[in-house]
Amino acid sequence: MKNETQQKISKYKQVKKEFTFWLPFEPGDFVQGEITGKFKGQYGEQFIILNEDDKLSYCMPNHAVINSLMDGMKKGDSVRVVYTGEKDTPKGTKMKLYEVYLRENTE
Repeated sequence: MKNETQQKISKYKQVKKEFTFWLPFEPGDFVQGEITGKFKGQYGEQFIILNEDDKLSYCMPNHAVINSLMDGMKKGDSVRVVYTGEKDTPKGTKMKLYEVYLRENTE
């Protein structure tokens, strides 16, 4: 049975995600690099950024703040996303805050 299963699996390529989710912990944490992809998330498009420092790809959190700041950005744009902390909302919950910077074309 095991060999039969292995033969069936050998016809397939294992699916692996090519990114990890970015989870900032401290204000000032950031990801900086090129947008390499995006996909539809619950609150809008989620962006994947190839980080310049460690050469890993990170998926940005699906937070409305990030999505609104990155609206209109496209694959190939160079950005810096900085976690700036949290604030209390009128509903009594915490909202994560970010700043997003788009690298200017200096050519």
